[in-house]
Amino acid sequence: QFIKVYLVIFSRNQPNLQRFTNYINDNPKFAMADTASLDLCFACNTKQADVVIRKNCIGLVLMPAACRPTWCAACLARIFAVAQEEEEISEWMDGTASCPTCRAIFCANDVLLIVDEADL
Repeated sequence: QFIKVYLVIFSRNQPNLQRFTNYINDNPKFAMADTASLDLCFACNTKQADVVIRKNCIGLVLMPAACRPTWCAACLARIFAVAQEEEEISEWMDGTASCPTCRAIFCANDVLLIVDEADL
């Protein structure tokens, strides 16, 4: 049952998942000393965690997410997609979702791609 629901959500939101990924590519990057030591994504367990949630949204009173990187961009995009109203597709990127780890509310501006400090 879970897989069926997941596939419906995935296929319905595929264009928006790509929009989310493109959107976060323009966000500031989060530099870390040793990205090779990051764990695999908690959701898919196939990709290394490559995003972190940090407060960047302007005008929203949100508690800061203080959890460590545990998600890949693709899985966090799916988590974000599930929290959005399907009929409000034009406003999708202005929405918010709860961090699945610490439950802090985040927006797309809060999702930062992780880069290795050595690559800067």
